[in-house]
Amino acid sequence: MQPLNVRSQSVVAAIVCAICLALASREANARIDVHARIDAALAVDDSPPVAGSYELYSDLRPQLSLTQVGSREALQLGYTLLGVVHLAGGGIDTWGNRLELTAMFEPSPRSALLLTGSLLETSLAGLTLVTPTATTTPVTAPSGTAYFLDARAHAEIAGDLSPLWRASLGSTFDTLRPLSHDVVSPLTTSYDLDSTLTLERTHLHDAGALRVRGDFIDYPDTPRRTLLVTGLTTRWRHDFDRRLSSELELGLLFVNDLATSGNKRSLIAIEPVGQLALHYVEVGYRVDLEYGRTVQSNAFLAENFLLDRVALRGSLPIPDARLHLVAAASLAWQRAALIDQPGAIDSWLVDASIFWSPRDDLQVYLRYQWIDQAGDTPSLPSLARNVILLGVIGSFGTDSRPPLATAPSVRADGSDQPVIR
Repeated sequence: MQPLNVRSQSVVAAIVCAICLALASREANARIDVHARIDAALAVDDSPPVAGSYELYSDLRPQLSLTQVGSREALQLGYTLLGVVHLAGGGIDTWGNRLELTAMFEPSPRSALLLTGSLLETSLAGLTLVTPTATTTPVTAPSGTAYFLDARAHAEIAGDLSPLWRASLGSTFDTLRPLSHDVVSPLTTSYDLDSTLTLERTHLHDAGALRVRGDFIDYPDTPRRTLLVTGLTTRWRHDFDRRLSSELELGLLFVNDLATSGNKRSLIAIEPVGQLALHYVEVGYRVDLEYGRTVQSNAFLAENFLLDRVALRGSLPIPDARLHLVAAASLAWQRAALIDQPGAIDSWLVDASIFWSPRDDLQVYLRYQWIDQAGDTPSLPSLARNVILLGVIGSFGTDSRPPLATAPSVRADGSDQPVIR
């Protein structure tokens, strides 16, 4: 897909989504949020093919969102136009679209259903800046400007079996399809269906859980690879007080290659996995210190990796309320080792932002992001990047979001995610 075609499609998609959202809000008498966001960024990219070059570009992200909240349901539909327009440095302009849907239903006071879906059409060039600062993790993606379409759907149902026992079942389907190719970053089609069944018992300040996981991964392009990851883990969470909590998870994952035949072994790996974490959660504050080890597919590289990751993330307001400042940061190290052959990628990430809000509907922010990714074989990508962004976020309409828990609770009492945990 050429950049000009992407730009034309993006403009049309923006107009169509704006009309649909406006009509839906009018018919449903719902609250509508319209956000406009313009970022001006100076980027230094040390990775090939522009080693040591400097690029000045504007990052444009106008966004429309519709929010509707009822007594037992909540809905949020949002569309974002992603545009990177180069002002100097000779870079290629890129355009993209992101459509997101989040819905929560409470069939009964003791059960909840969460549904999320997203479509993302963008370029590899702006991939690391899509995620908010306080939740950024190393992506382990190739460099280049190839376009791709990522479609993701998630469904989770959870319910209380008794005052002490709770069960949940969640499934996520993710597919990536290349829309254009370049010699720097050849992409391939992939499909991933990941399901988890959890049974948990809570008691006072503790919660213990047993989790069963099944993950089906398919790379249909030649040579075809189909894998099945299964495993069993146990998780224990403990609340020290109403703010500080801990999390410990241990288990085993089995990786099977379903495409093998003849005398080849289908079981290619048995890996111990787990997580150790400390969490500090309060209204307006969030700090997480985590170490995790897991098996994860990588659609951008069409490979499966054993990930070891250490991360420190946080978001907190500056103590002096008169300044109206909020700081957010992520510091992470990750080692991604190939499951069935030699090779690994070591990644470092530093991401920091400071937000100033002179008004409720206006934010000015400064963001710095540093990425250092080094592959130890020629087939694994390496890149280094420094990005500085100075941006303004303007919000128009009712700035409200539904009380949807789109991430698992980290506390045993579930107070950080009161709907689904």
